[in-house]
This record gives sequence, structure tokens and C-alpha cells, in this order.
Amino acid sequence: MSGAQPWRVGLDVLVQHLPLGVFITSATGAVLYVSDRCAEMIGAERDPSGGWAWVDRIHPDDRDRVVAAWAENLGGDSLDVNYRVVCDDRPVRWVHVHADPVVERDEVQAIIGTVEDITDLRELHQKWGDRQLMLDAVLSNSSDLVVVVDPAGTLSFVSHAADRILGHDPQFWLGRDVFDLLHPDDIGRAAEALAGSVGTGPGVKAPMELRVLHADGTWREVEIIANNLVDVEHVGGLVITARDISDRLRAQASVAQARDRFEQAFDRAPIGMVLVANDGHLVRANEALARMVGRTVQDLTGESLFALAHPDDRQEAIERALAVLHRDDPDPIELRFIRLDGRTAWARITSTVIRNEDGTAQHTIAHIEDVTDQRTLRDQLERAAAHDPLTGLLNRAGFANRFAEIAETSDGPGALLIIDLDGFKAVNDAHGHAAGDELLELIAQRLGDSVRASDLVGRLGGDEFAIHQPDIVDAAHVVALGERVRAALAEPFRISAGVVSVSGSVGVAMLDGAVTLARALAAADAASYAAKRSGGDRVELTWCTELGLTTPGG
Repeated sequence: MSGAQPWRVGLDVLVQHLPLGVFITSATGAVLYVSDRCAEMIGAERDPSGGWAWVDRIHPDDRDRVVAAWAENLGGDSLDVNYRVVCDDRPVRWVHVHADPVVERDEVQAIIGTVEDITDLRELHQKWGDRQLMLDAVLSNSSDLVVVVDPAGTLSFVSHAADRILGHDPQFWLGRDVFDLLHPDDIGRAAEALAGSVGTGPGVKAPMELRVLHADGTWREVEIIANNLVDVEHVGGLVITARDISDRLRAQASVAQARDRFEQAFDRAPIGMVLVANDGHLVRANEALARMVGRTVQDLTGESLFALAHPDDRQEAIERALAVLHRDDPDPIELRFIRLDGRTAWARITSTVIRNEDGTAQHTIAHIEDVTDQRTLRDQLERAAAHDPLTGLLNRAGFANRFAEIAETSDGPGALLIIDLDGFKAVNDAHGHAAGDELLELIAQRLGDSVRASDLVGRLGGDEFAIHQPDIVDAAHVVALGERVRAALAEPFRISAGVVSVSGSVGVAMLDGAVTLARALAAADAASYAAKRSGGDRVELTWCTELGLTTPGG
């Protein structure tokens, strides 16, 4: 990112965690900015001239349509288009691109757009569309064919469903031999079953599957159930119910394929996926989660999901799981997992409860995304915002935040010390700013060595440092700290340019009551100034009350 324009760097930081890709073009269509996520989704690459090549990644069947829509966008219209992206090293992906022109004074100045990968969404729609078609087919073909076969095997009755199942009007089949309907390979079984049905007396017989001839010449799979009513008046034969199961067999094959696809998607998902029982134990886990926690899928099966969590996060994980079970709370949770090697991995968990028809929880499906890198980056950014990049001490904003946090929990306000360096400008003037920076780093180390672990040490700016000691009521104790600091600074410093010396004018403000940082700084700064006016290299004490009044001390 070295040498990048400030706005580009800021935009990269802003969009790098977004699931959407972002791009910006000029009014003529020249690409000005493409986020990493956008480049990944549309397969864009820089050409030798420094521009961006993306049009040749559009699927040939979509290219003319997308180019035409893009031309309208350059003319001032919004762009909203779906198309396929073709890359050599991965399957075809679908993306949704939305772009809006930035218009000023009736002219397009630039175009800002987003790119979203909608492949999974389209596949989901397709899958549910297929399921809906399957359901419609089953409903529209739910009527069974009913026929009556006399003891001689002649069809004496055929229901209206014959038109649908057999492709002929019922009258076509009346008086015909029932075996004319059957597939040659099924006639033997059917004849044996027919004889058995007649010979075993009245009652419903076991179902069997046969193939029957359709008018179009195809064979249809049917399930038949025979009921012997030969001795029943007005029937005088076997009543056979035939249900067309061709669609059912195809549907079963489709469900099996869908199940296989789900299992493959589950096992090969790039993020962790688990099937969790209501007691929190893992019914199933995939390889991505196993890698995240440094275990095997076999080891995870039957393990408690809560046992994987960091002890400090375990109670929160249990409470979150209960919220999902009882309220279907969709909000994700971030917690730490303990890997088998003892290292910590941060995970974002999103859970969905699968319920029975009566609303009771059957199990939970959880998506577990490894966000360790994101958390590390966020912690680094938060630290950078609160710390001085040169010395590593708290900066003014970080010092103020920690001062406020301590004030809420501390038993007493304590004391604030301001250290203003004497002679630092001379070092800068004589040896340069690099030498000055080196000296400031050494000063920060000596200040840190002079205080307790619970004390705050910060660089407020330039050559001014501050120390806050909470829960201190003895002024002599704080003055002694100021003297230690003064003595530590009075010792010569060895830097690259040689040995240099500085001293410190230390202002100590004893804080009485709920003193704000601004009032404490003003009091301590005044004491430091008094020390400097007295020749420097000394400690001055003062008191600061809630009203901001200060009283000079000895």
C-alpha cells in the first residue's frame, strides 16, 4: 500500500471487511478504484498499461447485454444488472452489479458501484424452484387409477384417471385383457400375484410395483394394491388401485441428489459448519471447523461446542445458545476457541434452529467463521488510535479515555504529574529530529521503569509527558515519585549521535474529589511551568479540587 493516495488507503480500510465489492470509474468509464473483493468477484486484472481488464471476464452470452447497460450508465442512468463471470481457475460465478452516476451541474462526474456474488442465491432459488415444480407435479398427479379385473383377467371397469396414467380414454380399455397393459418382463409376476389374490380369498393384498404401457409408447411405473372382491355383488373381480409412482421415483432420486449436494456443500464449505444437538453436543462438523480448532472431524463429533470455547467466553456462549433456542435470535456472536495446541482462534458464530412442526427445536445449524485476522487488525487499529506511534505510550486521546475509565472504578482520584523536558530543543537543534525521536523513546522507557504497573504513562505531545497515579492520597508519596522521575531524567542518555543530557520540570497535582482531566492537566501544567521558571530540574506540588481551584504546595 506504500505510495497509495490517502483517499485510496482510507477507502481500502473502509471496504476490506465488506461482503460487497466496490468500484469507482470516471465519467468516461475509466476505472479509478477497484476493491480487492470486487477484483476477486469479477476476475479483474490490471493490464500492462495500468488499467483494468474486466469485459473479457463476462460470459460470452451476457457480454453484449452488460456492455449495452454499461453504456446507458455512462449516459447518466443507474445500472442494475446480473451476469456471469468466467475465470480460468474457478467455476462460472454469477454477480449482481449496481452502479449510480454522480451528477453535478447536469453532468456525470463519476460512477460508483457495488458488486455482489449471487451464485449461491441463484442456486438456492433454483433448488427451491425445482422443489416447487416437484410438489406441483405430485399434486397434479395425485389421483389414482382404479380398475376391476374379473377372474378371467378382463378389465370390467377403468376409472377416469386412465386418461392421465395410460393416455387413453377409459372406454378404450374396457373388455381388454389386463395383461395387455403390462410390460412383458412383469407379466409373469403379475399373473402369479393375480392368481394368488383370487386363491387367498377376500381382503387387501400386499402392494407391488409394475410397469404399464402408456399411449405414447412409454412405460410408467405404478404401485398396485389389489383387493379381492370377486364374491361381492356388482363387483365380481379384483379391485386394483394403481398409483403412478414415476414422479415419486424421480423425486426420490432428486432428493437423494439434493442430499448429496447438501452434504458436499457442508463438508467442503470454506467456513466452519456444525449440526448441534439441543444439549450443545456436535452431531456433525466439517473440515473447516476442524482446521480452525486444530482437531479432526472424528474428534469433534460428540464433543460439546461449549467445551471448545475459551473459559472466559463459555458462559456467554451458553447464554447465546439459549437465546437462539428460545427466541430464534439471529444476531451472531464472537468468541474465542481454544485450539488443540493451546492457541486462541476468534470465531463469529451465526446459528439457525431447525424446528419440528410443533415448534420444538430439532437441532441447530451453526456457521462458524474464523475472524482471528479481522480481530487482530481491529485490535491493532484500536491500539494505534490510542497510542503514540513513536514511544508506544498512550497518546492524549488514549490517556483521556483510560483516565475516565479509572475515575469510574477508583476509590480515590489520586494524582497527576506533568513532565516538561528541559533542554530537549537544544538536542533537536544540535543533532536533528531523528536524534530527538531516539531520545524521546529512551525517556519513555525511563518513565515506564519509574512507575507502578497500575499507573498511566502517556505522551501528550511534543516533549510533554504525563503520569496518573490512581488511589493515592499521600502527597509525600507522589512527590517522591516526581523526584524519582526527575532523577531518572537527569542521568545522561546515550543516543546514536553521542551522549546528551536533559532534565525535567515536574508538576504534581494532588486531585481532590471528582476532578476532570482538563482541570487536572491545567493544575499539573501550571505546577510544571512554575518548576521551569525556577530553573527546571525540580518538582512543584499543587492541589486541584472539583471546582478547579489550585493551591500551591511546598
